[in-house]
Amino acid sequence: MTLIPQEGYRALPALNASYLKHVLTHSKWHADLPVSPTPAMLLGTLIHSKILEPEKDDEFAVFEGDRRTKAGKELYAELQQSGKMIVTRDQMDTALSTAAAIAAHPKLAEYLERSVLREQSMTFELGGHDCKAQVDLYSEGGVLIDLKTTADVHKAERQFFNMNYALQMWWYREALRRNGYDVHRCAMIFVETSAPYQCAFYEIGGDILRHGEGLARLALDRWVEQSAQPTPALIEERLTLPGWLKGD
Repeated sequence: MTLIPQEGYRALPALNASYLKHVLTHSKWHADLPVSPTPAMLLGTLIHSKILEPEKDDEFAVFEGDRRTKAGKELYAELQQSGKMIVTRDQMDTALSTAAAIAAHPKLAEYLERSVLREQSMTFELGGHDCKAQVDLYSEGGVLIDLKTTADVHKAERQFFNMNYALQMWWYREALRRNGYDVHRCAMIFVETSAPYQCAFYEIGGDILRHGEGLARLALDRWVEQSAQPTPALIEERLTLPGWLKGD
């Protein structure tokens, strides 16, 4: 159990919440497949950085050329050699707008100002398994906050449950507690990725955290079971006519 730098976090051989969510919704074999960053994932990383670590300006490079032209290709290759994360002007403008939207709310700005940890990677042990987590924000008073983006803030509640964010929140709380940090409150901030960049702040109650723990332990059990299998199990079921096809 220890705090670790962000560098090398992804390559660290340990279980994390995102991996277990994939085990839960699909399987260990699906979760093990390599994933190439999508534009949405890249934007999410950029937004997290601009909100939680705005001082890290030198980690991103804005490409405004045309990669179909010789000059554009050369410029893009030069940026790649810099080792920086390459983003578009639209992506950068979106990230800056989300950061400004959160800063405009005194309550949200205060949590950031009173932060103890931001984007902090850590390891811990759970059930004899090596685990890891990257906590977005831990503020004074034992407040754990996770940051999420959404296309429509009014659908954030549905997104929370559809994406099994309860599992993540319990996982992050457990990681903090096992590293010696008291957690008295848990919350999630949602911010829209387009105008008007509306924000939502959801307190996470104990019932939801208990639900998240159940999901996490179910995913862990499934991972252990499937790790002992050489290949994915055969799915055998009998198809029945769905209600929408029968006109019910």
